[in-house]
Amino acid sequence: MASQPDYAPPFSQCFLSPKNQQDIERDEQIYNSYEKLTSQLPIHHDWPPFKLQLFQSFWMPARLNPAYMAIQSHFNPRPSDIIFVINAKSGTTWLKALSYAILHRHSFSLSDHPLLTHTPHQCDPFLENLFSYGTIPNISVLPSPTIFATHLRFSLQPKTPLSCRIVYLCRDPKDTLLSFWNFNKRLGISLHQDKK
Repeated sequence: MASQPDYAPPFSQCFLSPKNQQDIERDEQIYNSYEKLTSQLPIHHDWPPFKLQLFQSFWMPARLNPAYMAIQSHFNPRPSDIIFVINAKSGTTWLKALSYAILHRHSFSLSDHPLLTHTPHQCDPFLENLFSYGTIPNISVLPSPTIFATHLRFSLQPKTPLSCRIVYLCRDPKDTLLSFWNFNKRLGISLHQDKK
């Protein structure tokens, strides 16, 4: 099992509730079956910084495909929960920070607010990150409402009807591409690789 994440409260509680041996073995079996399925998917190595796999008609980061499968099968939000469906480099960080601050405006004083010590991604983690630790997180322990975010395509969301609120944020594709290009450039990742 992967190491446990460093999330701000209350998300850290998803992984602290004790699981019996049967639950642990079930989670391992689930994720092993997902790993086996994803190992058979077509793979593309020429898109830095990660490998892509063709998952349900979309090229997705290979390391996250088991998490995507777990989300589709095991994520069951409550009607009061909110899901942000956001393309990468489209304003995710500021939307998560603003929404967290608004939702919890009466829960913390200015001196002990979690956003002072945690990033917005630790306060409102991505679904794909919550489900990428080889165990199904216990989201029932979270307060209601809870904000979740994902870069998962809308058509790849859980197969069961979602009764929660969904916010879909989009950005002009040219601006998104430019932002993605500059982000990779700052990381020192070249999107052009010379073929020898």
